[in-house]
Amino acid sequence: MQTLLTEPITNAERLLKGVGAAELNAGGRAVCNQINPVLSKYPFKNVPIEATLPEIDAAFKPNDGAIWQFVNSKLVPKYLSKQGARYTAVGGGTVAIQPVFLNWINRAAAFSDAAFAGGSPDPHFNYTVTPIVTPDMDKVTLAIDGQNGVFTATTPKNYTWPGSPSGVTLTVTYKGGFQAQITTIPGLWSVFHFVGDASRRNGSTIDWDSTAGARQTVQKNPATGQPITIRFNIGANPPIFTPWYFTFTCVSEVAR
Repeated sequence: MQTLLTEPITNAERLLKGVGAAELNAGGRAVCNQINPVLSKYPFKNVPIEATLPEIDAAFKPNDGAIWQFVNSKLVPKYLSKQGARYTAVGGGTVAIQPVFLNWINRAAAFSDAAFAGGSPDPHFNYTVTPIVTPDMDKVTLAIDGQNGVFTATTPKNYTWPGSPSGVTLTVTYKGGFQAQITTIPGLWSVFHFVGDASRRNGSTIDWDSTAGARQTVQKNPATGQPITIRFNIGANPPIFTPWYFTFTCVSEVAR
């Protein structure tokens, strides 16, 4: 008799749970379908096609982006609560948030909070560049996104991404007057290519060689016969130049 009385309630709970989870998972799939195109572009993937600022806005911008419209309209406060900078699952209901989805949302939240800090209408990041100016150098000139740095000593300079006009130009002038233009990189993501495409990289240190010819032979300073190489220390918090920072996999399975 007890089983007969409780069975309809149990079945109803299962039905409600299934409908709730199914609706949330459908919403999760819709979000992933909307943002996966931008996540398939540079810098989220190492591919030639690059993401634009409006595309990043449409995915990650607080309140307005697709991720946060879904989270705020469907998940908070019934299924998720935000404590400080992190989301946690609300327990006790018939629907359980998947841990892998929660991890994805917290990664996305950390990115959005950093990229749109201070209520910025578009993503932006601050970073520092410190060229190692050797005794044979007169100056190192590094222009990034309209911000020109002329270094006569090993001192850091603050830069902001993005800037206008976009692009990177690196030139070194040696004592005696010899000048070498090391690289010119165009585009919105030029500073990320500047770091990622360096001749060598070890953590936050990168080296750029001056190369020429089909074999990309390293050029030499005619006054000293030494290879033309410039070393930089790159600083950023959050670590925007680390390979994993822009690596996102959208999770569509929200709940069970």
